[in-house]
Amino acid sequence: MTNREKVKQLLTGSGTSSGHYFEFILKYDRRKWRRVVFERPGEGAWSVRTFMRPDEIMENETTRGRLGPELCPVAYDDYGNYICINTASRPGRVEFWDHETEALEPLAKDFGAFIDALELPPPIDPWERGNPAFGAVRRGETGALRAYLASGGDVDAQNDFGHSLATIAAARGDTGML
Repeated sequence: MTNREKVKQLLTGSGTSSGHYFEFILKYDRRKWRRVVFERPGEGAWSVRTFMRPDEIMENETTRGRLGPELCPVAYDDYGNYICINTASRPGRVEFWDHETEALEPLAKDFGAFIDALELPPPIDPWERGNPAFGAVRRGETGALRAYLASGGDVDAQNDFGHSLATIAAARGDTGML
């Protein structure tokens, strides 16, 4: 049985729609977003550092052992706390596990409700990373490129992949931008 199948079985057995979890992971894989914010009762806004992929959930036996068999960790924050899905006593409920006190706090009745309550930032385009001109060139937005250059933007700037604006325009076959 694959890790994905094990997690699906674990979540399905808890009454949780595993489809919500897998759809979310596919759409908001850690490479595409900065932070996801949720409301923690009595604590205010809190952020998820990253959601765990199915292979990470099953490989993290130390954490699963510390959390106990009824909690399936699906995310963690910057401080060592976990967002878990309860698989036994409160099937499907999403809970916050505090690593210092090992106390549980309810966050949502199920993963779908937890997702609906999240404040998701816009996805990060890995081609632009801090310079929207690269995304504009990739999308063929000549006006946005002109505005960037008119405001003193660096025509020789390179993105994380080492491509210049001209290289990206040429790869698109957009001679109007060159």
